[in-house]
Amino acid sequence: DFDGAAALTANLDLVISPAMSAGELAGGLGVPVWRFGGRDWTQLATGARPWFPTMRLFQPNQGEGLEAAIARMANAVRASATPRGRAASPGANWAGGGDSGTTDTADPDPDPDRLLELAVAAHRSGAWDEAASLYERVLASRPRNPVALHLSGLLAHQSGASVRGEGRIAAAVAEAPEYATAHISLGNVRLALGMAGPAAASFRTALAIQPDSAAALTNLGNALDVLERSAAAADLHRKAVAADPDLAEAHDNLGVALARLGRWAEAERAHAQALRRAPGLEAGWMNLSVALRRLGRLDAAERAGRRALALAPALADAMANRCRLLRELGEPAAASPWCARALAVEPGHAAAAFNGGLLELTAGRLAQGWDGYDRRFDTRDMAAAFRCPGAPLWGGGPLSGKRLLVWREQGIGDELMFAQRLPELIAWAGHDGGHVVVECDPRFVPLFARSFPRATVRPVPASPGEPSSDIDAHVPIGSLSRRLGGTLPDFATMGAAVGPALRADPAAVETWRRRLSGLGDGLRVGIAWRSSQLDPDRMPDYTRIEDWRLVLTLPGLIPVNLQYGDCDAELAAARAAFGRAPHDFADLDLRDDLDGTAALMSALDLVIAPATSTGELAGALGVPVWRLGRTGDWTALGTGVRPWFPSMRLFWTGPGERVADLLPKVAADLERVRRAGGCFRNSDVKRPG
Repeated sequence: DFDGAAALTANLDLVISPAMSAGELAGGLGVPVWRFGGRDWTQLATGARPWFPTMRLFQPNQGEGLEAAIARMANAVRASATPRGRAASPGANWAGGGDSGTTDTADPDPDPDRLLELAVAAHRSGAWDEAASLYERVLASRPRNPVALHLSGLLAHQSGASVRGEGRIAAAVAEAPEYATAHISLGNVRLALGMAGPAAASFRTALAIQPDSAAALTNLGNALDVLERSAAAADLHRKAVAADPDLAEAHDNLGVALARLGRWAEAERAHAQALRRAPGLEAGWMNLSVALRRLGRLDAAERAGRRALALAPALADAMANRCRLLRELGEPAAASPWCARALAVEPGHAAAAFNGGLLELTAGRLAQGWDGYDRRFDTRDMAAAFRCPGAPLWGGGPLSGKRLLVWREQGIGDELMFAQRLPELIAWAGHDGGHVVVECDPRFVPLFARSFPRATVRPVPASPGEPSSDIDAHVPIGSLSRRLGGTLPDFATMGAAVGPALRADPAAVETWRRRLSGLGDGLRVGIAWRSSQLDPDRMPDYTRIEDWRLVLTLPGLIPVNLQYGDCDAELAAARAAFGRAPHDFADLDLRDDLDGTAALMSALDLVIAPATSTGELAGALGVPVWRLGRTGDWTALGTGVRPWFPSMRLFWTGPGERVADLLPKVAADLERVRRAGGCFRNSDVKRPG
């Protein structure tokens, strides 16, 4: 009955035992324990057993028998006994690190082992200043004591002095190379310092000593996750869970790794397993909230986020997560204070600054918004995508004959939106003798090369770290508005000065006009209804083809398919349900032949799409486009239009509406345009400013 034995042991002032499980149980419970017997490997070349800070060793010296060590224990009992009439706390005078081989007859406080025990107790109780002072007193007399080096280094890290802590713990493992716990601590400190590679090496050393250490396994997984090896990280976390199924942190870390792999349902289950074992794990509630949000379960995500904040009211990560959740729920007024609170607690918090920037852009406060948006690559989600070409980051200002690399970011829809600023940048650079090099999605190279003949256009390399020797500075394409001027008048001037940013192949456009004329008379309207990446949290932003009945059955309309990817079954379903479907040109690859798709779009009268790259491409070409979306899109920059695309009209949802609920209004407006002769005048196509 180990549980009963533990309860009894916990009520004792002292346990005296040879090398057996009774002593190990007492040490594991933190009960003072004196162990007598010979020296062994578990001391890790020290005068103590680092595994058990409350254990004191009594060991015979060379040439002595065991009775000599027992005699010293008797002396120590007499010296440590509490005089009559004086209150004592349990175990107050019993613990220490080791026996020096001399008789213990004096107050044990000057003994470094006694001081170490007191330091550990203060450390555990949160009296960190006292603990630090005691650790230093131990090290003053035993400067190479690995336990004191380890724990004082750990305390320094916990107090914010991680560099100093790393040095202390490194010294501890140098003194005691088999000290697995210290190797794990060293790895954690190095990971906190951004030294993921050395951290992984420390965890591997710990595993060489203790192959089944769940702590070492899951922490090595954390290091590999930082090194962008999330699949390997998940495998290690699973091994940690198998080694110690009750280690809540291993379950939670597994969830984080699965989330990085986009396996949100599995991540949610892993976080739930962690919280069943440790309901007070605030990071687990925050991570669960993120997973639930990505699964589209926003109400449950909001509840989990509130639990995280209830457990840790000052946790900046939880505040930033709540800000993002409320922003995505369409509650910007409620979201904004949470970003402010996170930044008050942690002024450099990247996710809070980034989400705060999106809120500012949504509200039309553009100067502050662009500042926050520039923090996006400091967030955990986007840090790995930052391009490092071996040149300084351009902060704006004259190029003076230099070559500037502008590199793509995020999805191709984002790339198209941000590319609206390229004509302005290229013209401005040319006035100063500079030159712009554009790295884009490989599918855009022909289209961008035609549209930006004064720039060098090339595909973005596979690795963000690939050097570029032919440039003097670089900038991500999404930062151009902050560098060039991101006010609404800037956008209005941009559109008026250069017109559409992209230009399709004129010969290909004429070919498509001829092919489309063969479909008969009527409004030629390109249609897309969804994204190819239908994560549950994105479903409300899109539609099903079944929702388009009123549009597809309008007389005088020639619908043309612009939905990329495999949609044959959906087109067949529309034909079966409505008697017609968007006309599909099987010889055009709408996903990969974007130059050909641009030519087809340029021959259409109108494009209708939700928030996908299809609508962005139409807008970049200057083709009239109706975009269906939810209210509160930050890219509208606080206006009723999207200033990036003068030819785009917005259809926004009202309270409680889905994007699909907009389609009856779209059908009614299409009928109005058809009756007016099919002309898309400025009342339909708004301009900013």
